Amino acid sequence: MKDNEKIIYESVVQGMKEGVFTLDRTGHITSMNPAAMTILKRGESAVGNTFASEFFGEEENDEFCETVLAAVYRNDADHKRIVRYRAGGEVRQLYVRTSYLRSGDETIGITAVINDVTELYGLRDAVKAMEKIRALNEELEKRNEFIKKTFGRYLSDEIVSELLDTENGLEIGGKKQNVAVMFSDLRGFTALSEVMQPTVLIGMLNRYLEKMIEIIMAHRGTILEFIGDAIVAVFGAPLESDSRENDAGSCAIEMQNAMETVNAENAACSLPALEMGIGIHTGEVVLGNIGSLKKSKYDVIGSTVNLASRIESYSVGGQILISEAVKNAVGPALTTAKTVEAKPKGVREPITLYEVAALGDLTLRSERSPLSLLTPPIAVKIRPFEGKHGGSEEYPGTVTAASQKEFLLSSSLHFSFGDSVTVTADGSELCAKVTGENEGLYLLRITSGSAEALLNRR
Repeated sequence: MKDNEKIIYESVVQGMKEGVFTLDRTGHITSMNPAAMTILKRGESAVGNTFASEFFGEEENDEFCETVLAAVYRNDADHKRIVRYRAGGEVRQLYVRTSYLRSGDETIGITAVINDVTELYGLRDAVKAMEKIRALNEELEKRNEFIKKTFGRYLSDEIVSELLDTENGLEIGGKKQNVAVMFSDLRGFTALSEVMQPTVLIGMLNRYLEKMIEIIMAHRGTILEFIGDAIVAVFGAPLESDSRENDAGSCAIEMQNAMETVNAENAACSLPALEMGIGIHTGEVVLGNIGSLKKSKYDVIGSTVNLASRIESYSVGGQILISEAVKNAVGPALTTAKTVEAKPKGVREPITLYEVAALGDLTLRSERSPLSLLTPPIAVKIRPFEGKHGGSEEYPGTVTAASQKEFLLSSSLHFSFGDSVTVTADGSELCAKVTGENEGLYLLRITSGSAEALLNRR
């Protein structure tokens, strides 16, 4: 989230009717909002001075000074007290509350909140006093709601509640917890971004994300971030959940099925269809606020997250791949379409991945069409990907059958599941990913480009 601390301070603290000022551990005033300056009869020049130089020397203000200094020199309890305060020839009754600013286990300063309760203090009519208190509580509730709505545009309701409602919510640090991690990514979106107008592209992306966000939140998922057109979400955090794998799997199926609606809207606007791949893994992560006091984010880290990302990279459009850990956690309610072996980067031994077909009453709607034999077969040039980029050396190959999204390739090269290649036929280029192999023929799913160059040669 961008400049969250600035949003909160300028939009909330600066506009508060309560006075707020902060001190560091050396007793220097580090900030003071306009209400505090008005109540205490101080100007902006007070910021940077020591508390002692600003407020000592006035006997009638001893109670005020003692309350603040008690927090400075003791860090074992918060302090609150009604005290007399004289300024500008007037004696006021102030309600002073102090609390601590912490970084981990270290106290780095204090915050003092002051209310001028002179009117309340002198009220004899209990009804009027209660009305005043009720009005103050309503203002506080509105302010808290504003903060939550500001955060809520960037974080889930659960994260907002944990950050704002728990005692240590904003402290830097983390804890270990078991979660299900889901990565999703659009296929061929980078190529679209190079040919579409930026405003049209962003509009299409936002419509897609709006639909996906709605589904993820409905399944108790927490969206951590958007990486371009990719979504990173977790299930079972910050609130722990025993149904995290089921929630993630059900969510993924509904996300894939919702692509029909997304693409119907795109077609109505004469925009291309989109395809999405999803990968899910489950295990222990470290989650919490990561960064520094100046810039931080709620995040999860660990090998579970890395492997979930790797699993997603093997998926093709319309597909959901899960790890064996997710399959075992979901149990017999899960139906899989096929099983594949993969060797992700950073993993010592090959792992088994499962393609999701259904979970309980939810069924993944497949758009696969049968392959048509090509007579005669089509000679093509193949360039295997080197890392994330197409290689420069070309190799001969033959396409024997094809559909709008898939084709069978015969080649002397050896490919593994998940390998990506660039295929050129009649001057037309397309990118594809290996999804299967049978007796020397490789099944590839098109990830970018069109199969027309293959199908028009039948």
